[in-house]
Amino acid sequence: MNITFRTGIIAGLVCLGIGIGIGTWATIALSKPKIITVKAEPQINLPNGAKALAVVPDANAKPAHALPAGAKANRTGDLIIQPLPTILDPIPANPGGPISNALPRVLIDWTLADMPDGSQRMIFSSPDAEIVGGIDHPVQATRKIESDLVHAVGWHIGRGSDGTKRYGPSYEFDWKRIRLGADLSLITRPTIRNEIEITWRILYRIRGASH
Repeated sequence: MNITFRTGIIAGLVCLGIGIGIGTWATIALSKPKIITVKAEPQINLPNGAKALAVVPDANAKPAHALPAGAKANRTGDLIIQPLPTILDPIPANPGGPISNALPRVLIDWTLADMPDGSQRMIFSSPDAEIVGGIDHPVQATRKIESDLVHAVGWHIGRGSDGTKRYGPSYEFDWKRIRLGADLSLITRPTIRNEIEITWRILYRIRGASH
């Protein structure tokens, strides 16, 4: 069958559309994100007086303080602390001995915020005390951000030593570490009738050297 340039272009566009449709379906069907449902949890008392705070999911919870520009609250809550009492020396009005000076409880509001660049920040405030400062130590210095650029379309062209020309649309899409692709080629030769060829590719993406 003699394939004209116009016929090849139309067939290429049709196959490219089919490939994009299949790739989109595969991306949605095979790359479904893992959904983690946060549920209510009780407070856990840990050694040395530490506590894992109670978890109370609330989609309408609002931070009690301002957030950095562009930040969005990921988690927010409050913490109540009871300062330890101090022992004072006897005073003339109470000659019986030392007295205990019980300090009032302090409420601390906190928010874990997602920043526009993908990082996170901790924000604290208190209506009962002044937040002097503190340090946030990210234990995991890097966070994996999934890219939404999983499709690629383009055009390929080549020429062999015998005068054969091969050109047409190309399509690729990524699923995790697998890259699938296809080329639809219109092949023209000096002495043989034109042909259409479809080439499928499956690649495994490997981690390259750091730059």
